[in-house]
Amino acid sequence: MSDASVHSAPAGIPHAVSDLRSLDLLGQLYRTRRVPETHVAAGRHFQLMARQAGLSPRLASDPRGRGDARQRLSSALDALGGPTSPVGSVALEVIGQGRALEDWARAHGFAPGRPVATGVAQGLLEGALEILAGHFGYAAERRRASA
Repeated sequence: MSDASVHSAPAGIPHAVSDLRSLDLLGQLYRTRRVPETHVAAGRHFQLMARQAGLSPRLASDPRGRGDARQRLSSALDALGGPTSPVGSVALEVIGQGRALEDWARAHGFAPGRPVATGVAQGLLEGALEILAGHFGYAAERRRASA
C-alpha cells in the first residue's frame, strides 16, 4: 500500500469531508509497521460505516441507508466487546468519530482520576483493528494472499 492510498478518502466520500485525523493515524500506524495493510483497510471500513450511520455530526453522510449502516456498525462493535469495552470505545471514538487518541486516553481510565497511558491506548487501538480485520474478513484475505 502506498502512502498516497493510505491518505486518500474512502471510496464514495469526498476528500473534503473525510476524517483526516483518523486516516492519518491509520496511515502512521501502517508506515511505522505497527499494523499491516489489512488492519488499515478494516479501520477505513469501520470509519466509513460510522460515517454512513451518521454518528459524527462533523462528517457529512447520506441519510439513506443509515439503518443498515447502524446495524453493521453495531455488529462490528459487538465483535469488539460492545461500545463501552476498551477496544470498542477506542474504535468508535477514535476511528469512527475522529477523536484524537491522546484525548481518548485522557478521558478514559480503568480507575477514577487515572487516564489510560498513551501506549496502552495505542495497543487497544491496534487490537481493535486486528479484531475488525477478522470481523470484516480482511484477515482471511491476508492469509490467502500469503499462501
